Amino acid sequence: MPLFYAASENFKNTIRFSIEFAEDVATDALFHAVREVQARYPYLSVRLQQEKENWVLERNLQPFVISEGNRAVCLNSPESNGHLLAFAFGGNVVSVDISHFICDGNGLLPLVKTLAYDYIRERYGDGGIGTEGVWLATDPISEEEYRYPLPAAPLPQAEGEFHPPKMDSPFTFAPDFSIAAASLPIICKYRRAT
Repeated sequence: MPLFYAASENFKNTIRFSIEFAEDVATDALFHAVREVQARYPYLSVRLQQEKENWVLERNLQPFVISEGNRAVCLNSPESNGHLLAFAFGGNVVSVDISHFICDGNGLLPLVKTLAYDYIRERYGDGGIGTEGVWLATDPISEEEYRYPLPAAPLPQAEGEFHPPKMDSPFTFAPDFSIAAASLPIICKYRRAT
């Protein structure tokens, strides 16, 4: 699974962050978690629009797209409901695709934590899941967060099992566009407590 891919010639870098669970993804829990993410991060419900010579982000009230088969969709297009953020799942993996226009790979971590927390809570119940470091949909959003959402952050200390998957090759949705850089995503394994 590539970390960087190109949606089009004008929309070059998308970041993919994947979470690998011990069990296959429960779609109802994932759909719930994605709704919670959209409620918690309203400033990521945006589309990129060109106004004369400038690019601007404008509010997008459409739901985030969740595609089966862990298939990436072209962001900022009808396929993603115009969003710069989309979700995918297949087997036991959930992937988050986000445009580099709104966030870097490390800055995506708060959103991924929220997604994982809400997914695990919906699927398995509260059962002692801690919320420290997790931004919940019920948490207030400060003015500072609206002004500077998801800042670049250092990599977290390793907790559990982190490993890069095999990456065949980066890809592009536009066949005549070649991508300049590629990297590997971080996979986080979450296991159900017994």
